This record gives sequence, C-alpha cells and structure tokens, in this order.
Amino acid sequence: MFRLSRYVLNYISIDKVSKIVLAKQDKANQNETLQHTFIIDVRSTHEVQTTGMIPTAVCIPLPILETILDDEYMEGEEYFQHFAEDDPNHHNNEDQEVFRPDKEKSTLIFYCAHGIRSAAALDIAAQLGYKHLYNFRGSWAEWYATYHDPDEKKIV
Repeated sequence: MFRLSRYVLNYISIDKVSKIVLAKQDKANQNETLQHTFIIDVRSTHEVQTTGMIPTAVCIPLPILETILDDEYMEGEEYFQHFAEDDPNHHNNEDQEVFRPDKEKSTLIFYCAHGIRSAAALDIAAQLGYKHLYNFRGSWAEWYATYHDPDEKKIV
C-alpha cells in the first residue's frame, strides 16, 4: 500500500515538467535549484534512440538505476564522463559544473513510456535515501502527444 500511495502522492504534471525543461534550457537563468533538478528517463537506451526523449533529461535505464544513484558506485570524474560529455545540453563547457544527485537537496523526476517503470524508479531512489522524488506518470507518451509537433508547440 505504501508504494501505491507514494506513486500517487509524488506525481508531477506535464505543465510542471515543461516549466522545468524551459528553465533548464535558459542557460542565462540557472540557479542551484535547477542545477540539482534531474529529469531521468528510465527507458532502455534502444527505446530512447528510437523515440527520442524530453529535452534536458538524462537516460539511466531502470536495470542500472540503483547502481548509478548509489553514492559508492561512481566518483565525480567517472560520473562526468557518463552524464556530461555526451549530453547535448552540456555544450562541452569545461567551466560548467556537473552535479551528481544529492540525497538531501536534489529533485529527481522519473519518467518512462507510460509511468510504470518510473514508479519503480521512484521506489528505488526512495530506498537509497533520496528525499525529493517525483513520477511523471504521463511520461513519454503524454510528452510526445503534447509536444511532438514543433510548429504547434515550441518547447521541443
């Protein structure tokens, strides 16, 4: 029952996710809160390559999520190599700091194809001690349905 209630209570809407994406895309208006807000796609890399992903998100497939979020797994340089060097939003700016999620102050927003795996991801992160967790239940399906046409919707 606890899992279901956390799944329902930690829901984030597409409107809020859209506002976060727009704010993260505005490089001139960055702040510490935004730098510690992570949109995490837990679908497989094949799914992401096939369909795309939400701008500013990082792909950490569900089967490896626990290992990646565990503080003892990756040191800073290794984390940077995995999540910044290939990140199109990083722009290869060596002065730009890459934050790894912090259990106390980071906000993690999980999504997948339809919200099921992202709910499991939320449970994994909670078990690891992360405090600020959200499940974008509409996930990729809702995002794509809303923003797939760049001529109509300007966020993508």
